[in-house]
Amino acid sequence: MYKTKAPVYSIIIGSLIVLLCILFIPIAWLDEVMDLDPAFNLLKGNGLQSKIWPYSGSDSYLVANLPFRQVPYFLALYIGNSSIYGVRIFFFFISALSFYMVYRVFTLEIKNKEWFLIFFILFFFDKGIWESLRSVRTEIMQVGLFATALYFLLSKQKPWIALCFILPLVLTHPASWALGLMLWIYAFFMLNNSKQKFVYIVLSLLPFILWFYSFEFDIDFFSKQFFSASSDHSSKGNFLSKIYNHFWKRFFPYYYPAPWVFVLWILAHIFSIKKIFIAYKNKTKLDFLSLLFLGHSLFWFLALAPMNRYNPSMLFLVYFISAKELVPLFSNFKQSKKWITTIVFLQSIPFVISCFLVFSQWQMRQHQTVLNWIEKQVPNQTNILLGGEAIGAYYAFKKHPKVQYYEPIYPQNINFESYTHKYLLSREKLPYTSVAHFELVSSKINFINQIHSKINSYTYNNLYLYKLNTQECIGHSILKRNGKKW
Repeated sequence: MYKTKAPVYSIIIGSLIVLLCILFIPIAWLDEVMDLDPAFNLLKGNGLQSKIWPYSGSDSYLVANLPFRQVPYFLALYIGNSSIYGVRIFFFFISALSFYMVYRVFTLEIKNKEWFLIFFILFFFDKGIWESLRSVRTEIMQVGLFATALYFLLSKQKPWIALCFILPLVLTHPASWALGLMLWIYAFFMLNNSKQKFVYIVLSLLPFILWFYSFEFDIDFFSKQFFSASSDHSSKGNFLSKIYNHFWKRFFPYYYPAPWVFVLWILAHIFSIKKIFIAYKNKTKLDFLSLLFLGHSLFWFLALAPMNRYNPSMLFLVYFISAKELVPLFSNFKQSKKWITTIVFLQSIPFVISCFLVFSQWQMRQHQTVLNWIEKQVPNQTNILLGGEAIGAYYAFKKHPKVQYYEPIYPQNINFESYTHKYLLSREKLPYTSVAHFELVSSKINFINQIHSKINSYTYNNLYLYKLNTQECIGHSILKRNGKKW
C-alpha cells in the first residue's frame, strides 16, 4: 500500500483534465491535419496520397512517412467519423494505454513505490508529453510501443510478442530506429535455435518488403520523398554545434519552466556511462537499459535536429533511468509523505495553471461554432480550395470532395488555377477581399484577458475569411515561405 495517495490522485485528476481538454476545447493544429490528410484520402478510397505534403509525387502516393505512422490516424478518422472530437478521443485512449505500459515498466524494478511514482508523475505531467498529446502526434504512441516491447522483453522474456510492437515502432518514425534496432537485437538473442532466428528475420523483413512492393520497389521515387523529408529534420553543423544542439538546445529554452529535466538528462548519461564502464571493467553483463539510452542518444546526436516534439521516448528513458538510480537515495529520507506531497504539488502547478488558462478560453475554442460559421460563408458549390488555419481541414473533410484544404507554406502540389473558388482562413488582416470576420466578445475578467494577450494563446477568435484569385494565392504562399518560390 502507498503511504500517501497524492501521486495516484494526481494521475487520476490529470487524466480527467486531459480528457476534458480533448473533449471540450480542442484546437486543430498543422501537424495534426498534415498527418490526417493522407489517412483521410486512404479512407475515401483515393489511396495514401496528399496534396498538402510538399514532396514530389506525394499527391499520388505519400512515401515520405513510414507506413505505420498513418495507421492511428486512419483508425481515428474511421472510428470518429472524421470529426475533431472523434480523432482526439481515439488518441486519448491510445495515450492512456501508452501511459499504462510506461507505468508497468516503471514498476518492474520498484523498491520504493512512492518515489518511483514521483518520477512517473514527472513524466506524466512533463510539458513535452502534454504538448505532444494535445497536438495529436504519434510520439506518445511510440512511447507506448517502446514500453510494451521493453516490458515483454525484460519481465516476460517473450521475444515473439515483443516483435509485434518493435516492428510498428520502427515503421512509425525514423527517430525510433535506434531503439527498435537494439530491442530487435536483444529479442533476437533470446531465441533458442537457428530455425527460430530464421523465422524471426523473415517476419521482421516482411512488412518492409510489402511496403516497398506497394510502390513497385521504385527506389528513386522513394528516395526523393523520404530523404527530402528527412533532411528537414536532420542534425546539422560541425561536431561542437551538434554537442550544443543535442545536450542543450534539445531542451532549452523550451524547458525553462522545468529545469530539472535538463539535470536528469545529464544525470541519465552519467549513470549509464558509469554502469557500462563498471560492467566492462568487471567483465560482467552490460546493463541493457544503459545501452538503450546511450544508443538512442548517440543516434539522435548524429542524426536528429533538436526538435522538442520528438522528445517523449527520450524522456521516458531519462525519467526511468534517473528513478532507478536516485530512488535508493531518496528512500532513506524521513517524512517521505511530506516530501512526496510537496513534490507532486510543485510539479502540478504549471500544469494546473496552463489548464486553467485553457479552460477559461473554452468559448473561443469551440470548433463546431467555427465550422458552422465557415459553412455559412463558403458557397455550397464544388471545386473549392480552402487554405490557412488547420480547422479548415476538418471543414474540407466534412465537405469532401467539394472542398480541398491546403497549407500556404506547402503549395507544391496545389494547382491554384484548377479551382473555381479560393478561400483563406487567417488570424491576420490581409489585403485581400474580406468575406467575414469571426469574433467573440470575451466575458472574462480583465486580468485573465491580460494574461491571454501576453502568452498569445491560440483560439478561434478573430479569424478572417478571405476570397483570393490565383495570383493572390501564389503571392500569399510566397510570403508565408519567406519569399521562397517553388
